[in-house]
Amino acid sequence: MEQYIVAAIGGTVKVLSLNWEAKKFAVHAFLFSGLYVSSLSSIHNILLLGDLHRSITLARFVEAEHIVEVLARHSADVSVVANGFAYRGDNAGFLVTDDQRHLLCLGYQPQVRADGKVKETRLSLESGCRVAGGSIASLTPMRCVGADGVTWADQNKVLYTTNYGEIGFVLPVSEQDFRILQWLSKRLNNDVAHAGGLPPALFHAMDPSDRGNSLLPRQRIISTSLLEQLQQQFHRGEKSAICAGAGTTVERVQSLMCGLKEEGSLH
Repeated sequence: MEQYIVAAIGGTVKVLSLNWEAKKFAVHAFLFSGLYVSSLSSIHNILLLGDLHRSITLARFVEAEHIVEVLARHSADVSVVANGFAYRGDNAGFLVTDDQRHLLCLGYQPQVRADGKVKETRLSLESGCRVAGGSIASLTPMRCVGADGVTWADQNKVLYTTNYGEIGFVLPVSEQDFRILQWLSKRLNNDVAHAGGLPPALFHAMDPSDRGNSLLPRQRIISTSLLEQLQQQFHRGEKSAICAGAGTTVERVQSLMCGLKEEGSLH
């Protein structure tokens, strides 16, 4: 998509290219999506279209056929403010934010018909949480660069900003690291008594009145602020007990936190 420009006017999505000699835009493909597009992002030939009322639609531009075809939709009443892509290795997710401080992560499972064409399907809701602070206003994908200056081609990080001026990162992690952090996060969310008297789950959970999003089969997003609180507030004995309940050690958690901070740092 590097030589093309994608624009959305109302419910019409157009793929354009600029003719420098004629100083005009040429239309290569268009899609009458039936959406009111509020945000748009792309990677390679994949388009992510955010709607003002009906969440997101996943589409792709087929250059040889000059068409934009819909691959999947998310059937939920979500007013999209920003969307973006996150990937690590062969795994990818689609990030969606709204004006209620919700951050959703959606997944896609392709389905191929007998004639070899891709069948339109639904995007699955993999995870969701409420962001502490303001609502996420923008999602910017960035490359991961290690301490040695080497760019990791199989992974990205997503920089987000909120309407309160806050900045944060969404980082994909390996499955093994995720399992450890997930167990630890559950113990911190539900089992540990905090100074405010309420567990963090009440602050980070989805809106309980929204039954479509509040009752999730899986939780795939972890807040690192809880892990930092574990490092700073609790005594050595308490840390060991919490980590042991999560099936890991304090040293392993500290190593993971250092890795997350390195990946999340700006280079």
